[in-house]
Amino acid sequence: MKRVITLAVMLLVAAFAVEAKAQMSQLVGKWQIKDTSTLADDGFECTKYTITFDADGEGEADFETAGKVALDDQYTLYMTTELDIEFTWQVSGGRLSLSNIDIEIDFDDLSITPYSEEQNQLIPMVKEAMLADYQENKEEFASSFLDTMGDWSVRFIDNDTLQLDGETYIRVR
Repeated sequence: MKRVITLAVMLLVAAFAVEAKAQMSQLVGKWQIKDTSTLADDGFECTKYTITFDADGEGEADFETAGKVALDDQYTLYMTTELDIEFTWQVSGGRLSLSNIDIEIDFDDLSITPYSEEQNQLIPMVKEAMLADYQENKEEFASSFLDTMGDWSVRFIDNDTLQLDGETYIRVR
């Protein structure tokens, strides 16, 4: 009887290991979010979001956003932001866990409207200040990313479609 129970436990553990490995291999590849509009926030829209899972347990997410920030009653700053996020990942029991997050950010295409030579001369200083603020708070930013996106439910709809916490992603070929 003891041997039967031991064998049953071993088979159960092996089944979970096979399932986890199958989920991992199914997740490997590059995925693009189907609807970027769900990621809009405070005057910014997501223009690109892809996430790549490598077979070695490493991954990368690339975000691009475009938006505007009111500088005062008269001037508005327009910009695009690119985030490059590197991480390690593992999947188990329908849960995807990310760790070892490293985030790099770049602010591009800054412009101020209405056009003013005086205001446009401030753009390099504004960009430098934003990058300095990011560098100063980089660890906190990565930690908050991990808190909000570090543990996802995973559900495969088919070989080319998956859901991560309810958001639909399409495999990029």
